[in-house]
Amino acid sequence: KKESTSGILLPGYGNGGERGFFIQNLGYYLPLPPHLDTRILFDLYTRGSWSIRNITNYKKRYKYSGSLNISRTVNKLGLVELPSYFVQKTFNVRWTHQQDVKARPDQQFSANVNLGSSQNFRNNLNASQQDYLAGTFNSSVQWTKSFPGKPFNLAVSANHTQNTQTQIMQLTLPSVALNVQRINALKKIFPKAPIGISGNINAESLYSGPESAFTARNAGNLLRGASHGLRYNANAPTSWKLGAIATINPSASYSLFQSFRTVE
Repeated sequence: KKESTSGILLPGYGNGGERGFFIQNLGYYLPLPPHLDTRILFDLYTRGSWSIRNITNYKKRYKYSGSLNISRTVNKLGLVELPSYFVQKTFNVRWTHQQDVKARPDQQFSANVNLGSSQNFRNNLNASQQDYLAGTFNSSVQWTKSFPGKPFNLAVSANHTQNTQTQIMQLTLPSVALNVQRINALKKIFPKAPIGISGNINAESLYSGPESAFTARNAGNLLRGASHGLRYNANAPTSWKLGAIATINPSASYSLFQSFRTVE
């Protein structure tokens, strides 16, 4: 709204147990018309723990809308004098994006990202019950493209799955799918028995390991241990009438998988 006003967001307060007393959701709200608004929020504890979050919402009418939530938390648990004392640093990124269907009918882009430290919601007083009990984090970013007047469509995506118990992460980047709808490629050769050919090509790269391995320093090891694959499928069915007596339906199919790695 044009009359939106920036200002301080007043916090709540309470007792955080071993973290000490706290103030929660102290922050500042800033509208950025016509398409954005953002707020920065702080949690502060008397025994040194803290958290900072930035929540940004955006929307362009008839085009797209979404939100971005980035948080960083430092938990200091226990007493410094005791061996059980430890510091835990976590982060989390949430991003949702939706494109209006009418904005670009031949292209669609969407995102639903929940990525971060698996223990982010375990020691966070701001965590919802759903986040606290979640066993996995999942993310998906996808772009699709159709070609009007042509029998092709293309989809490119990235996907992420993370188990909060085992802390094992799997990242599929990229995942590409090219689909070819049925076309009559041999019409001149078999005019009375059209042979429709359809097929698809899929390509994926999969990276898997503990979440601690997904760092810039360890990128080389992740690349060397990744799994890459290509899969081709093609089908060519047809139908031949033998007068008024019978109809035969021959078909041919082709499939190939390429993994770029051999084992002896």
